[in-house]
Amino acid sequence: MTIHSRNFYFQEDASCSSTVTAEPQKRRKRKISFRPQQDQVFTIPHIDDLSEAEVADVWYGRTDYDTMKHSFIPIIRKMTKGEKVDETNRETIRGLEFRTRQGAIRRQHNKLEAISAVLDEQELQHNMGMRDDEKLRKVYLSCSLHCSDAAYQLGIQDENYIIEMLRTDDRSTAELSSLQLTAKKKRGVKIRTRSLVEDLKNLALSRRACNAWKYGSGRRAQFYDELQYLEPITFFYIFFLSGLCLL
Repeated sequence: MTIHSRNFYFQEDASCSSTVTAEPQKRRKRKISFRPQQDQVFTIPHIDDLSEAEVADVWYGRTDYDTMKHSFIPIIRKMTKGEKVDETNRETIRGLEFRTRQGAIRRQHNKLEAISAVLDEQELQHNMGMRDDEKLRKVYLSCSLHCSDAAYQLGIQDENYIIEMLRTDDRSTAELSSLQLTAKKKRGVKIRTRSLVEDLKNLALSRRACNAWKYGSGRRAQFYDELQYLEPITFFYIFFLSGLCLL
């Protein structure tokens, strides 16, 4: 059975050609470079030196993976039905692009297209009595270039999202500091701020407060559970900030 008689899906939609003439093998230059700065070394314990509890904390287990899979089933159903999924701290479609039926078919198409091109080029080189690894690499890259571009664009989107999230958290912290100073001037009350900003920053309550009030009593109950770790003096400011989020 020849390479061309293989059954590949979506071959009629292939966007690249695998009939590329083999070129003479070129010897690649290799070089070694050293960083001028001194690297910092961190000691990591061997797995044999860890207890079972520590191993369970470091590595995911089957239960963890099952929990992850069950958690994104409702989101995939929304995506399949074409429903809008709001990007929140609890729901996101990021990373689930290929979990839908259409996404899985598209990924399979990309894989088989690249494999077919490489196998065809390999057969061509074999018939010509040549071996050019660099040409095989170029053939694969030509078929997977659109995948690399898509991954790059997703990376840019993730970077912009993180930058905006950090800016939002910084603005929320600045607003809280302004509220503290205003209350102190008007009432003359000595406000303890030692744990307020740190706890809000760690728990990202500036966002969770908005989500808690937007998504119903269930979210509000969980939000109240998180508040039990904060000092009582912070309650007024958190609820005040929640009111601002609704405006």
